[in-house]
Amino acid sequence: MKKLIGFLSFIFSLVILFSCEPGRAENGDLLFGVNEPGQNGGGTGQTKLLKRMTATNSDGEISTINYNYNSGILSSINVDEDGDQIDIFLTYDKDKLSQMVLNQMDGATIVNATTNLIYTNGKLTGSTGKMEAGGEELSRNETNFTYDTAGKLKMITTSILQEDIDNPGTYTEFSKLVSELLFVGNNISSWKMTTSVNAPPPFNIPPIVFEVKLSNYDTFKNPLATLPLEFNIAGAHFLVGTNSVQGLSSNNYKTASVKTDGVGDPVNYVYSYDGDDYPTVATASQAVLKYEYIKR
Repeated sequence: MKKLIGFLSFIFSLVILFSCEPGRAENGDLLFGVNEPGQNGGGTGQTKLLKRMTATNSDGEISTINYNYNSGILSSINVDEDGDQIDIFLTYDKDKLSQMVLNQMDGATIVNATTNLIYTNGKLTGSTGKMEAGGEELSRNETNFTYDTAGKLKMITTSILQEDIDNPGTYTEFSKLVSELLFVGNNISSWKMTTSVNAPPPFNIPPIVFEVKLSNYDTFKNPLATLPLEFNIAGAHFLVGTNSVQGLSSNNYKTASVKTDGVGDPVNYVYSYDGDDYPTVATASQAVLKYEYIKR
């Protein structure tokens, strides 16, 4: 499991350092959250799909995320985290994402995580899934998504369940993740995630609280705004970074104040853009992230 933990740590760091914006319009357009041509920096109006993100940290370690498409629809993602490989495969039911499957080798063991999406009146409202290693089930998960009156995502609640060894076939909550989001206009201003563990007595593990304040947004298109909205929302607690909830913003933030249990410092970002209003490079003192695209 070391590689999986390492991947999640890398992705979580990527959330802190860089802007990753997903989205999808109600009519099926995979550009939800992207302004119409001429409303950003005066580019050509050419729409693109994110093909690759490459992150280089201050130690020179390189991590790459490749996005693969079938007839313009995202079909799989390949992650290379400094030599460690993770593959994510997507399945659709008509125009709706229905399942995500993550595969990773941990030594000689295959780690597999499956997430099945639940819709209510065409809107993503929940998901269920499980994680297995070497064919053995490690845990199950249940997630609920809550929206505000404007239709913006405001809360994600995930329960991680494990089988009760004293009562086979019965599952109890081992840990819980809760994300709370606040928007100012079309951009997220605050994202707070609380992780708690239900440790048996006499152990008492306090919750871990991660909070980021996002501000100083630009007026340009977000790279991950070309990805399906459901992909980004459904994996918010499991694939953070490739589909961070920060992607629900319409634009790229330049300032992030990140705190873990009340301790943290602000981070500032500088972007370079192409002629179509898409960022090509995001630079901070901790790392550099490069974006590559294909035409849609």
